[in-house]
Amino acid sequence: MKRLFQRSFGRLDDGGRREGGGCSGEEECLSCIKSAMSDQEIQQLENQFPALSGQAFAAARQRVRQAGQTVLQSEGDVVVRVFPDGTKEIVKRIDPPIAVRRGTKVDILWRR
Repeated sequence: MKRLFQRSFGRLDDGGRREGGGCSGEEECLSCIKSAMSDQEIQQLENQFPALSGQAFAAARQRVRQAGQTVLQSEGDVVVRVFPDGTKEIVKRIDPPIAVRRGTKVDILWRR
């Protein structure tokens, strides 16, 4: 992720400023970076978020299991507890996932 950021935005110093950029703080630097990026570059980064977040969650899940702890995750219409040895226990039945077309707005209603 750090490499992706550096390739897209340039290197940042420890204070969050672009190296050699002359910005006085992180907020200014990030706004400089944003204005320097094209809409296409921003779209390319946004398109990478799903894959990167999937990798981050998979790595976090693996670290938790390696530490000897259980993980809760949804699988279809159930929430399961996954133990470090890989065995699974059903915790709760839930509504099945729904397919949503990209760009669709969905209202989430909480039931108690």
